[in-house]
Amino acid sequence: MKYTQDNCMEEVLKVVPCFRESWQEHLDCWDGKSAGLILDMIELAAYTNQLFLRNEADELKNLFSLVETMQNEGTQDVKDAIATGFLESIVNPVTKDTAYLPLLVSLLGEKSRAYCKEWLKFSGEELPGI
Repeated sequence: MKYTQDNCMEEVLKVVPCFRESWQEHLDCWDGKSAGLILDMIELAAYTNQLFLRNEADELKNLFSLVETMQNEGTQDVKDAIATGFLESIVNPVTKDTAYLPLLVSLLGEKSRAYCKEWLKFSGEELPGI
């Protein structure tokens, strides 16, 4: 399947149905329309950070598997939004002392890990395992 701007959030909702309420609230802030894929991915990342805090490992595993698939099979717009909207928003608040860092590291696929590694290098940060 080719993931595009038009279908990627629908696919996210299939994999993470509990995100639907947060997603609807996000859409309501934008008069029912997408705010743009990068902002949509930032909203997904905010929800995902809550999943980490609640240690929702199964839901996180499914989501990160989809993120990696989208990194491989998405249009360039989707790949860019996942990288700059989702992955950066996931990694930015994490420190070496973050309790869920080992879970995050275990969930990152090859492309996601490579992007996070480059992002951390660019921002002058390091995280064990990435």
